[in-house]
Amino acid sequence: MKVYWIFLVLFLPFALSAQIEFEDQGFTSESDMGRILMHIISDRPGGPPLLSVIANNPNGLTASFGAPAASAIQGVAQQLGNAITGFAQGGYGIKGRSGTNFGAYISSTDYHGAYFLGDKLGGYADIVLGATAEDNNGTIMSDPDVTGSNLFVAANHAVVAKIDKNKNGEGSFLVQDGLGCVLFQVDINGNVKVNNSTVHGSDRNRKEQINTVSYDSILNAIIEMPIYEWQYKKEDRRHIGPMAQDFHKAFSLGDDDKSIAAIDADGVALAAVKAQQVMIEKQAEQLKIQSEQIALLIKEVRAIKSQ
Repeated sequence: MKVYWIFLVLFLPFALSAQIEFEDQGFTSESDMGRILMHIISDRPGGPPLLSVIANNPNGLTASFGAPAASAIQGVAQQLGNAITGFAQGGYGIKGRSGTNFGAYISSTDYHGAYFLGDKLGGYADIVLGATAEDNNGTIMSDPDVTGSNLFVAANHAVVAKIDKNKNGEGSFLVQDGLGCVLFQVDINGNVKVNNSTVHGSDRNRKEQINTVSYDSILNAIIEMPIYEWQYKKEDRRHIGPMAQDFHKAFSLGDDDKSIAAIDADGVALAAVKAQQVMIEKQAEQLKIQSEQIALLIKEVRAIKSQ
């Protein structure tokens, strides 16, 4: 066995193009006391890989470790190039698995940590999150070992989505522009805030079962519906509005009696405005008639007095 190591140490740096083949169990080595089992160094940039493993079985190269704080495989690229490259015809290019820690750990000192690129022409995603069953969902999370760590999603640094899982920041979920201005935010209490307008789809071509409504009936239902001043539990901000149960009872709108959709509240308010406008126009017509009658009576009274 020592003959192999003497050959590797003395001759490998000078014969990088040489080929060494180990078939089946033809080469086996062990290391103890923390010694390096194999260390290959080359100063030739742009040359062939120092170690190439090609196998017809499922695993081209398998490495494991038993000591804590050790690395099964470590790759270092001193110049431009890839420290570790994996390629597979039908399996995983690189596969990592751990029983007690991260299956794969990727970091960088001067650039982004990882780069993923899927086959766009084939309709494949850059990243696919695994699931063990149909009712499982893929999960992306920040470092679970760092309290208060947040998750950011950036697109060319123009839009950033921040997810504050621990609820210790300014919002549980928010979207910022490149200048840091908050465009959209869902805070820790479920309040939704936007920096501009909210737009509800209302295209007639998307609607069906379109029926006219009775403006007077809607106005009367609003008159009968109680309006309160209140606040959400565990909040100090005051609000004015109906209870969802009363709103649902009056108009039978929405999926349940626990919430009120803004588009329904807007529609009810507009219908009530139209009902009031009809009332105002009728009252204006009546006032006009009464004014004409009063003017006629005044004229008649003056005529009587002049006799």
